[in-house]
Amino acid sequence: MTGQTNAAAKLVAFDVTGDRWQKEVKTAIARMTAHDFAGTPVGFVLDDTLSDFGKMLRPRLLLLCASLGPAWHAHQREAVELAAMVELIHLASLIHDDIIDDARFRRGKPAIQSRYGKDAAVYAGDFIMARVNYYQLKDGLNAPGAILAEAIEKMCAGEIGQARLRHRPDATQAMYFENIKGKTGALFAAACRIGAMTGGCAPEAIEQLARFGELLGILFQLRDDLLDFTAAPLEDGKDVCQDVREGIYTLPLLIALADDKAGAALRPLLAANRKAPLDFEGIVAVRGAIDSCGGLEQTRQAIRMYREQATAILDDFPSGHSLKRIKRLLSRLEV
Repeated sequence: MTGQTNAAAKLVAFDVTGDRWQKEVKTAIARMTAHDFAGTPVGFVLDDTLSDFGKMLRPRLLLLCASLGPAWHAHQREAVELAAMVELIHLASLIHDDIIDDARFRRGKPAIQSRYGKDAAVYAGDFIMARVNYYQLKDGLNAPGAILAEAIEKMCAGEIGQARLRHRPDATQAMYFENIKGKTGALFAAACRIGAMTGGCAPEAIEQLARFGELLGILFQLRDDLLDFTAAPLEDGKDVCQDVREGIYTLPLLIALADDKAGAALRPLLAANRKAPLDFEGIVAVRGAIDSCGGLEQTRQAIRMYREQATAILDDFPSGHSLKRIKRLLSRLEV
């Protein structure tokens, strides 16, 4: 295959706090996912799948963490390659999520599964994962490859855990946090750990940054779950309370279910939702019950608590441009 025979392009040293990192990661992604199916139905699906990336937070975190270490300049090419792998794993997971959720859109465009069908989408995601595995083996990236494999295991376990708790009013907050640590926190943690390792950080710093990554992933999920109840319709491409309609009980709802009065109001609504998705009036009633017991504000408090923990980790590191960029990412999660 074309992507398997091209040698890696020589990487010119760059400042990870600038904008060039994204170009380098996208170049690495293009190299890893090059194929011989141009002009064929297979090629159309693969090219569409690989045509759009989001904010690329995970690869950026990997590179920023790598740049905190003394070996950053010596291992930039490896760090960029690993950052590309992290982004590809994230992309494959989104494709599979859209299949499970029967999502029509992703980032404002038709989702791969809605445009080409679920079968093609499954195989497109698998193709991406195969390419990641190929380059891990080809380039001898055994240690980071093992970390990424473990992260994928945790992501799958978190998704399985969430799926098994659909429409379960007996789900607990502890179960919820365990699931989001896996489905969202694991890949963030892996990105930070791999970056710190590649940059030559000390073992204690590697563990601290991995924990920071996990906290950041939890924060992103908490914020997303809060927005599901508070965002205007169609903001971020989602309808309000879409998780509730799908039987996914997130922290604001779980807090309300644990409250005697709010829980009593919610249970018949959730039972009805299991038979048919709630209409607008039903969703308003769910939101009212959550508001009545402070479920949204308690979720905001949880976000602040995790932000404080993440900030405390960063405060142990010497100040510098890379650390400022990491803190800037964290500051976006204020509520």
